[in-house]
Amino acid sequence: MRTARALFTAAVAAVAAATALSAPASASEGQDSTLELMLVHGDQVRRTTLTCQPHGGTHPNATAACADLQQAHGNFANLPGAKDKSCTMEYNPVDVKALGTWRGAPVEFNRHFGNPCTVNAAMGPVFRF
Repeated sequence: MRTARALFTAAVAAVAAATALSAPASASEGQDSTLELMLVHGDQVRRTTLTCQPHGGTHPNATAACADLQQAHGNFANLPGAKDKSCTMEYNPVDVKALGTWRGAPVEFNRHFGNPCTVNAAMGPVFRF
């Protein structure tokens, strides 16, 4: 568990440094939406990149993830998620992290969930990778 968290912390630091170095050079580039998304579940650390407008990166469903982020105006706390989804009370913790830019503005989001189902219910396709 400690190893996964150490890798997670190192990855976050690397993405933060890369984001700081890639500040937009012009007003037209100020609409950049590039995010590094990470899931820490037990000893597993999974990550993907998501770019929006145009949709891409390594995220398996960039179109749906970008649509949800667009609806939430880039605010991860306001993602529509799957509101009709019910989850068990099983404790199987998952941490999620988003770091990068949304329309040129810096983004840093961290949240702890009780289990993978609650991640999907709250975050929808954004953290489904």
